[in-house]
Order: sequence, then structure tokens, then C-alpha cells
Amino acid sequence: METAFDVARWYGIPGLGWKWFTGVVTTLCMLVMYSAAQDATRRHSHKAFWLSHQLFGLFWLCLILHGPVFYQWITIPLLLYVTHRARIGRHPAVLREVTLEEPNVVRLAFDNTNNRLFGGKPYKEGTYIRIQAP
Repeated sequence: METAFDVARWYGIPGLGWKWFTGVVTTLCMLVMYSAAQDATRRHSHKAFWLSHQLFGLFWLCLILHGPVFYQWITIPLLLYVTHRARIGRHPAVLREVTLEEPNVVRLAFDNTNNRLFGGKPYKEGTYIRIQAP
């Protein structure tokens, strides 16, 4: 059975193969994630931001398939990232105060006296935190 890659090779289109396919998919995933990560998009539609970043699994799969030695380049940064995320996850933030402000703003105040998040630095305005609330 003929595939699109075989037909492309017969017609002399250079570089059209699995490397091309994984490269295009990786680039498209990166383009969608980058576009949705812009400040205006995040503020207008956080759901679009979140959904677009669910492409990271496909992005990494195609990136690994694209380059046979990619694992050599990603091993150390990936281990550093995983250990950093694991270390941050062990230190829960303590909620001190919840205030409803106008218009439709919920203000959360966290206790940061004994908090070692962010290298022991205290929380400041604009500091992001992942909140998991049912």
C-alpha cells in the first residue's frame, strides 16, 4: 500500500518523511502553545491557554522521534526540572485569609513565614502559585 511519504519520494519532493512529519507537528504544537501563552490570551481565556498546553505530550513525543540523539540533550535539563517540581510540591502553602473584592475578585492571602518555596523568598504581589481547589 502506498503512503503519502512514498508518493512524495517518487515525485522528487526532498525531505518528506518521518523527520518532516515529526518536525511539522513539533513546530505546530510549539506555535499553538506559544500563541496561547501570550499575556492577552491568558487573561482573556485561561481555558484556551490550559488546553493548548495539553499538547506538550505530543510535542515531546514528536521531538524524541524527530532526533535519534535528542535524549542525550534533554536528560540533564529534564532531571533538573523534575527534581525542582518535586521539591516545590512538598511544601504546601498555608492559606491565611480569603476576601471577596469587587468586581468578582477573590483575594487570597498566604502565610509565608516558614515557607521555602521559590528558594525561601517570601511571596510578593504577582507571584504565581498553583491552586488545586475542589
